Amino acid sequence: MTVTTGLSLNRLHQLKAQCITWPGALSAVVYLAIIQDEQHASLEPAIQQEISDKLGQILKEATARVEVFHREMELLEGSCILDIMLVYEIVDDAFTASLYPSNVVRNLARLQARTPLIGLFDVDMLLSSALALELSTPAGTASQPSGSASSMEALLPPDGKVALIVPAFDINAATARDHFEMAEIADRAVSFTKEEMVQAYQSQVSG
Repeated sequence: MTVTTGLSLNRLHQLKAQCITWPGALSAVVYLAIIQDEQHASLEPAIQQEISDKLGQILKEATARVEVFHREMELLEGSCILDIMLVYEIVDDAFTASLYPSNVVRNLARLQARTPLIGLFDVDMLLSSALALELSTPAGTASQPSGSASSMEALLPPDGKVALIVPAFDINAATARDHFEMAEIADRAVSFTKEEMVQAYQSQVSG
């Protein structure tokens, strides 16, 4: 399975956290909105060129950040197999730039996936270690008897069309002192068993 997700450039740290919790294929699309004054076409050619150069520099710096990030993920032992795409859009104002095209970005990530089965996840979602093992373990490995299908494959009908709904939990902000502690709780929750997650839910640590 390929985990697919979309994000803005300032959320690469969340993509890293997701990549660390998923050892399989991950397709990510980074969206960048570049603001250009709507009067650009009516300006003097020299000013137009200056503005175009600035926009080009923004794109160049964004590309460099994504390339560095991809190299870091490749060197990170046990992390995801990452395919990452940077897309950009020229917009007229800050309001338009704030309108994140989530469906477009999500569909691009789906098109970039290399496996028949894909998972749609927001970039701030972490996969539990048990789920990651279940979804990424092929049939006939140490965790599955030789010649038997994995539990994931067993769910697939003959035509291969199936949708699986995975439960998601949020960390209850009231149980943490600050965002740092919330992140620590989330990191621990990734390794929880189902029983431990139920206990966390019942104690209102997650919901």
